[in-house]
Amino acid sequence: MINVLTRVFAQYMATPFEDFTSKYILARGIFQLLEEKDYKKDDFETIRKIEKWTDDKTKISLYKLDRVVNPSKGDFQTTINKFTFYRDVVEGKKEITLDENKIQDILCVAIRQVHEIIMHVMKDYKIEQSMAQGDEEDKAEIDKLFKA
Repeated sequence: MINVLTRVFAQYMATPFEDFTSKYILARGIFQLLEEKDYKKDDFETIRKIEKWTDDKTKISLYKLDRVVNPSKGDFQTTINKFTFYRDVVEGKKEITLDENKIQDILCVAIRQVHEIIMHVMKDYKIEQSMAQGDEEDKAEIDKLFKA
């Protein structure tokens, strides 16, 4: 199992932070490969909360925010787009309007929190330095997991 964990962690580390959804989903996958005794329940709950609300103030899914953020990574634009989201809340405003800059900021903070949790959880694991130790058939099966 450590070989699979190594591969998933390597893929997580190789995924750019700007690819918020992919980075998040890989982080969730790491938790699926770990034993529950190997991480704090609060860490996993924080990860789940980020998925659902991104943060306590925004209360919009990380996925929804990621779909509207400017993928040009800071190219100059003369206008800043604004987006209105409907929040799944019982109390408070049902909708919130955010511009691209604020969405980018919210997503960066959220993925930083996810990354800090993953680094904390993984620091106790001795991740293999070489991928050559596994069986070729196992490697082929693992490679299929990462092909889209």
